[in-house]
Amino acid sequence: MRTRYTVLAALLFILFLLVYFTINQMEAPDKKQSYSSNSPTIISLSHVEAAITVQGFNLEKADLPRENVFIQKLNGVSPKAYFIDGRTLSIYEFPTEDARKKGMDDFEEQTTTIDLEAYKTYPIKNLLVFYVEGTMAINDKLNTTLTSLATERTLIPLEEKNGVDFLASEKKTLPNNFHERALTREYPPHFSYLVYKVEKQQDYEEVSRLYQLETSLQEVNFAENDVFFIGLNESGSCPYDLKWVENKAALSSISFELTLPPETEECTSDATPRTFVVQVSNEISNHQENLLMIESDSNTVVPILAR
Repeated sequence: MRTRYTVLAALLFILFLLVYFTINQMEAPDKKQSYSSNSPTIISLSHVEAAITVQGFNLEKADLPRENVFIQKLNGVSPKAYFIDGRTLSIYEFPTEDARKKGMDDFEEQTTTIDLEAYKTYPIKNLLVFYVEGTMAINDKLNTTLTSLATERTLIPLEEKNGVDFLASEKKTLPNNFHERALTREYPPHFSYLVYKVEKQQDYEEVSRLYQLETSLQEVNFAENDVFFIGLNESGSCPYDLKWVENKAALSSISFELTLPPETEECTSDATPRTFVVQVSNEISNHQENLLMIESDSNTVVPILAR
């Protein structure tokens, strides 16, 4: 009789474990899905700027007259205004898609009796973009760039192993002549970046020494991957995280965004050296000529130096 109760107790215990682990698995968040959805619910202004900049457009900040219809408040939101080849581009960033729709209603109400010059409207998720039409070539290229934003951009943490992976991220070193070699932004903020791409073992070792990476790095299969060395300065008290911005519309550039961890306190203004070493699959890196760096809502196109 005791044996029968013992067996029954063991079976009940096993059943309990199966139920427990099944419930836990069902409730576990899908980390990859939360970051890597191909149709993001919210798109930020900085990512619109990045997509446009990568296509070779020069975004010049516009100081328009107060009465200009493309800079009026819509549903309580004021836009950022730019010139592209002398033509106005106005971008409204709303908190939600519903707020954007109400903003469009406001625009139509405000302009009912106004004779407007030819323009295009791009409602993109939570964003509303107006562009006063320029040449046909610019119109077509900008149209392709903006309409692709809602589906093409994916922000992916590098630890998720989607073909772009960290080899080293905590290296507080830079080349001795970093500021002579680096690209420095012409206009504020004057960020500087130095980016090398290597495709074989010998160059990997040489560029590692250039960046003063004394410890040996991880092995790389160069038949399938390339390696990028990304050098920059950061606040010593607020180290950056680096995320890959997958943008299928930007075929000639690979994009990364520097972000600060949540609840970051006030940062010191020192310029601490930092080098990220990133392994990128050939499928992603083969056609890249530039690296687009997004930092503090500023977008910088950095030429990729080859060894």
